[in-house]
Amino acid sequence: MSQKKVDAYKEYKKNKKEVIKKEKAKKRLGTLIAALAGVVIVGWLGWSVYAKATYVEPDGSGVSLNFTEFDEYSNELATSYDGWEAPEE
Repeated sequence: MSQKKVDAYKEYKKNKKEVIKKEKAKKRLGTLIAALAGVVIVGWLGWSVYAKATYVEPDGSGVSLNFTEFDEYSNELATSYDGWEAPEE
């Protein structure tokens, strides 16, 4: 082994408790993050199912559409192409 590797091993051995403590903390943090992600996914899925199960069809009383301008525009287009005939199928 090279001297550099020997020194690195001695340093690791000297600080072994701290290194192991940090590794355990990282592992716990990873587990916690994975658990939180799982809870979020399950919660979202449950909320989605609940929302679909309790969905009430709107009666349409609050919505009104006015197509008069569209009808006028389409009639204007139809009259501007008087000489044009649609292709036969």
